[in-house]
Amino acid sequence: MTKSEQETTNKANPSLSKRLPNEVGEVFSQHLAQDGSLPFKIWGPRTELTNKIMTLLRNPVQPYERPDAYIHYDNMIMFIEHFQFDCSCNLNGSPFKKKGRSVQGDIKYFERKAQVVHADGEELYCDQLPSSMSLSAYQEALMRSFKRHCENIPAYIVNTRKALSLSSTDRLLKFFLIEDASPLPCLVYDGNKQRSILPIMVKEFFDALIASDLDGIIMALRAYRGSPLYYWEKGFPVPDDFIQSHEKMISFQPYMLSYNRMGKINEDKSNT
Repeated sequence: MTKSEQETTNKANPSLSKRLPNEVGEVFSQHLAQDGSLPFKIWGPRTELTNKIMTLLRNPVQPYERPDAYIHYDNMIMFIEHFQFDCSCNLNGSPFKKKGRSVQGDIKYFERKAQVVHADGEELYCDQLPSSMSLSAYQEALMRSFKRHCENIPAYIVNTRKALSLSSTDRLLKFFLIEDASPLPCLVYDGNKQRSILPIMVKEFFDALIASDLDGIIMALRAYRGSPLYYWEKGFPVPDDFIQSHEKMISFQPYMLSYNRMGKINEDKSNT
């Protein structure tokens, strides 16, 4: 870290950074390669700006609040606001998340019990995760979260400039980290082949992204932990593989967890 970078970091109240959860850093850590690097699939032609941003993204993520994080390198500062969505469009909250919390609670209970008594022959079968998925639910959940966070971009800009005391020579890059938190892969099938869905493949979202004040986005798929992140910056050409209306979401069998007599968790997930 250069002296100027250290000075800028110090101005950003490091004590605050230590108290805040580093959710952007946590997402990044879930997609590290075996050699510890953070791989990206670039959704467009690599430009000079792309190369600079790839270098910037190798630097430490500083957690913040509104936006969630920033990264500083040389005279470039990227703020990153992270949000999640999944393919279960529900205004009352994601049933995936609710069921996931319930499953984890059951597992912890049996783990505690196993430490006290032997649970030979006793099994826990967790409830089914929601298995109904639709393309419309995916799109609605994505657009609702994206629009809500776009409304806060002016506040993110003000807060970042205030926190870092940016100079006229500093370049502020505005990015969202968009995480598809669906516990199983979101795939579409057109009768010939299946493919994973990325937010950028939804035309309504892409049009809104172009019209926004963002400089780019990073996309993460929770179901593919250890896989590369996806990168897009403003100025890249229009994707040529938008999801088509005739494509169908592929459904999966319920995700089951059982607590066996040896005190280990068995997993079973497969697609129909």
